[in-house]
Amino acid sequence: THFVRGFDVGAFVLATSEKNQASTVGGLFGVQASAARSSARSMRESDGSLEACRGASPGDRTPPSQCSAALRLDLKALDEDEAVDAASCSSGLVRAGGKCTSASKAIARVTYECTPSNEAECREQCEAGDAPSCGHLAHQLRRSTSRRPDFKAIGEAAERGCTGGSERACVVLGELAQYGNGVAVDHKRADELYGRACAAGEAAGCFHQGTLHDRRPGLPVDWAKASGLYDRACRGGHADGCNNLGALTLSGRGAPADPERARAIYEEACRNGSAAACGNLGDLVAEGTGGAKDAVRAGELWEQGCARSGSHCLRLGDATGGLGPLPRDAARSLDAYQRGLKLLSAHCALGIADRCDDLGWLFHDGRAVPRDDEQALTYIRKGCELGSPAACSHVGLFLERGWGVAPNRAEARKKYTEACEAGNLHACVSQALLAPRATRPRSSQRSAMPRAQWADSSLSPRW
Repeated sequence: THFVRGFDVGAFVLATSEKNQASTVGGLFGVQASAARSSARSMRESDGSLEACRGASPGDRTPPSQCSAALRLDLKALDEDEAVDAASCSSGLVRAGGKCTSASKAIARVTYECTPSNEAECREQCEAGDAPSCGHLAHQLRRSTSRRPDFKAIGEAAERGCTGGSERACVVLGELAQYGNGVAVDHKRADELYGRACAAGEAAGCFHQGTLHDRRPGLPVDWAKASGLYDRACRGGHADGCNNLGALTLSGRGAPADPERARAIYEEACRNGSAAACGNLGDLVAEGTGGAKDAVRAGELWEQGCARSGSHCLRLGDATGGLGPLPRDAARSLDAYQRGLKLLSAHCALGIADRCDDLGWLFHDGRAVPRDDEQALTYIRKGCELGSPAACSHVGLFLERGWGVAPNRAEARKKYTEACEAGNLHACVSQALLAPRATRPRSSQRSAMPRAQWADSSLSPRW
């Protein structure tokens, strides 16, 4: 479950009173010693010399004489997040060259791993050549909520970090390839990068690799493999990995459908911070699937989901707009639709195909915006081009019905065929029959026919 990454040596003095209360009076790499508690009966244990340790430098290959007492074994869990590493040193120290040392000495001699949330520090250390800092920087820039992402800068930091061995950086580089952010879409390269990170114990790598084998073009759909990857991500603490595992469990993909287990998985994922899981759990609670039915709690869960999932904002808007189990509240409904519009627009701009599809349906239904089928088709086409089989099926539907475009049954059949071959069952039926019914439920039906939302990333842009 763990491997030994390193160990710290130094010097110490330990005083133990008659009540077996211990206090450390030594220090590590220049930390000043403090006085021990007095006791009539006490024992003292010591090893090494504090003065000798004060002369140590980060670049030293061996510790000074009298400064080699074993102080701490540094273990890394196989599924531990990269962000934990930088926090593993004692207060006032930073990790440099695999060792904990003072920041002033680290800056003077070698690079060190930045505090993951400190962008300025991460940028400085990345430019100085520290790969983990490049990974943290790329992650921060990719998930910034206050500005539009600079994909060139993100790519440069991620490339430098991944080349230097940062699994987190490899995940970000994979995201850019998967969604075509600043580079051409390349699902095979994304799969390789995610696989590398996942094999090294990075839960986010397992999660994103799962999304590729779940429903992305360019790679065979393998729900059993996707389920295993989501499970590994979930066990590694990745809440959105748990959400997607719940979605597969609910739909019976990769294993027999189990609504009760899916609901339990969603509950855990929601508690651990997955907005998509909260919204999906709201769907089950609203219908009483896999457990008790509770409209009030469903509304609360949709509200939680709406914090980061535009699709669940639409669900909340429907539910409070007379199309669901909650009391009609026009102001709340409009607010939810507007928040959904903002989130879906941002996620579509980042290349998340299913969110472009959802955005198109918002324009088709005229929620928060005037109905505009031409604009709707533009977004849905983009979702299809980005690789969403559902969006391709919906392009076929628009072509068949003549929504926003002249009716064209031949082109509609081509789109249905494309979506069917990618695994969309609705498209397979429409391909065979060109049935007049919609392959996606209209607004008046959505509350009764919820569609589980997969989490594509942990992005939450608000610009």
